[in-house]
Amino acid sequence: MTNFQGQYIGFGSGSTAAPDPEALGDTVSASTGRYFYSGVPHSRGLHGAGTTGTSEPYISSPTQLGSDTDWQMTDFNNSMGHALRNSGQLWAWGYNHYGQLGIGTSGASHQIKTSPVQVGSESDWIHCANSKDTGFGIRSGGTLWSWGQGTGGTLGDGTTNNTSSPAQIGPSGGWTWVSAATKSICAIQDGKLFTWGYNNYGQLGHGNTTDISSPVQIGSSTGWTKCSSSGASMAGIDGGKIFVWGYAGNGQKGDGTTTNVSSPVQVGSATNWTDITMWNGCVALNSAGELWSWGYGGAGKLGHGNTTSLSTPAQIGAETYWESISMNANGLMARRTDGKLYVCGANYYATFFGASGATSGTITSPTLMGGTEGGAVSTYISMKCSAITGYEYAAHWIY
Repeated sequence: MTNFQGQYIGFGSGSTAAPDPEALGDTVSASTGRYFYSGVPHSRGLHGAGTTGTSEPYISSPTQLGSDTDWQMTDFNNSMGHALRNSGQLWAWGYNHYGQLGIGTSGASHQIKTSPVQVGSESDWIHCANSKDTGFGIRSGGTLWSWGQGTGGTLGDGTTNNTSSPAQIGPSGGWTWVSAATKSICAIQDGKLFTWGYNNYGQLGHGNTTDISSPVQIGSSTGWTKCSSSGASMAGIDGGKIFVWGYAGNGQKGDGTTTNVSSPVQVGSATNWTDITMWNGCVALNSAGELWSWGYGGAGKLGHGNTTSLSTPAQIGAETYWESISMNANGLMARRTDGKLYVCGANYYATFFGASGATSGTITSPTLMGGTEGGAVSTYISMKCSAITGYEYAAHWIY
């Protein structure tokens, strides 16, 4: 994922032309990649390694998933994982009770897939994202698809029904990005920002708290380049400016207050932001390569050397070589321009495989990932970290 992750354009509405790999960044990178994981997936087979529960103990060193070298991006949560191959195939594993893997089955007899299973037979997927029990993907024509649990209108098809196979959202293309978390979804189509799903904190950004079962545009801007959903809150970049809305109890709104808002509020006055991701807090990159964070600081996830929450953005260090970011409930991962991956936050059960010798507790400042494969690598193609509940602390990445 580059600084400009999610800022790609190039499919006009309804276009069937293949996307430009360079314009799409890592999403359709022609590079090969190995899939690695660490941490504790507990009972749902979230590592995709063929085991569950007590037979899948925590992994404190980088462990490769199989021997394939053609993975290109991944997204996973406490329910399931999805990943793309360079061939454009989409694969899934984990919990499948509601059909959230998208493989055409659901229910108790199809509950868990402990190894990757292909989603359909298509080979033109370019992006994937996971909400809790719902999956999303974008295909090369810019069409947006969903599957799994439809509670709260999460599928975006105007209903609350479940579906176990990918179904297209609307008739048109032009979709370039989708972010999903805890049944509140945001996505970008031709530079326009759309949201749907749960809206109990105003996180859909429409000035109210009404749930929506199909995509509705926020405002009229066509300059959105990135959006991120953390469930109760959302954030996005429009014309280089960061906006946040929804739940703000941890200071994630970034304006010095903790009052919830149901419409986008700009964070500061800077216009050079290039990437943002959030979960109880925010981490963002700007065009200078600086790394900034704010919001919930528990477990040291903000990277400022402490566990203090912040209600306004603060730069992490003084370095200007950051280019990729990922955040979850209790952790932060960031990649430098030299390919080295740094982590901070909860290191329970050695989730971040003993960064700098740490095997438990918290890491409050960005620390180089330790282990056999976690040091100086030239290109991390994609990364995703998850600190879920109980024993389910895990990190997945591809390079």
